[in-house]
Amino acid sequence: MRLSASSRSVAALAWSRILGLPDQSLHAGAMGESSDFTLKTSRQAATRATYLQLVQASALIAPQWFIEACENAPASEIADPRLLVDMARHYGYRDARILSEEAIYLLDEVPQYAQPRVENPDRVVVSLSREDSQALERQCPADDFIYTHPSARDHQFTAVDEDASALWSTSAYDVWEGLVADIAVLVSPESQLQGFGKFITGVAAEDALSDGLVPQLRVGMGNSAAMTLAESLGFELSGSVTSVFLGETTTPPR
Repeated sequence: MRLSASSRSVAALAWSRILGLPDQSLHAGAMGESSDFTLKTSRQAATRATYLQLVQASALIAPQWFIEACENAPASEIADPRLLVDMARHYGYRDARILSEEAIYLLDEVPQYAQPRVENPDRVVVSLSREDSQALERQCPADDFIYTHPSARDHQFTAVDEDASALWSTSAYDVWEGLVADIAVLVSPESQLQGFGKFITGVAAEDALSDGLVPQLRVGMGNSAAMTLAESLGFELSGSVTSVFLGETTTPPR
């Protein structure tokens, strides 16, 4: 893959810490060392199961009974949230449901992007105001922003008209462990298909790179528009993360 070893190592360290794993847990696999081994970590009180695949590294974070149930399952099945839900329900967790199924994209070079395709592109400026990000969220359907919620993140960038008469798109990132910039993007319904998403994501990614961070996009599986946006900016598909809610069992695990 084109992504540098340094960026893969940084991402592996950030994910290890986010998941509560030892720092070197994912390093070898992220460096491309092929292995059939899937790191499994027991969390007895966990109410969810999370499966991460990063380059050749993989990890399953779940209660012990769930890990034991997955012991002989191939990685392709553990990565499938529908199969994980079926397994949880088989063990009495009737409320099990998919929380998320995302592709992980990483970037380690300055993205190439242009001004949005509007009549007066020179009027497009970038606001760093959290209030502008919040205002744009209010323009969007709740389902669009509840998950990404840019205004709640550490750093915001919003494409606005120079006289603040229009808000077009916003992108923001959280800093993971001082290593990775986890980026979210949101475009107003009226501004779709004009290049505003690519523009503001490129701004956020470039800012993250200038701060020595590795930009990351997590994109819902099947969201072809978001995947195309990521790839157009030079992000590279580097893995996936799946999370399933388990809830409380109605029957004892068998």
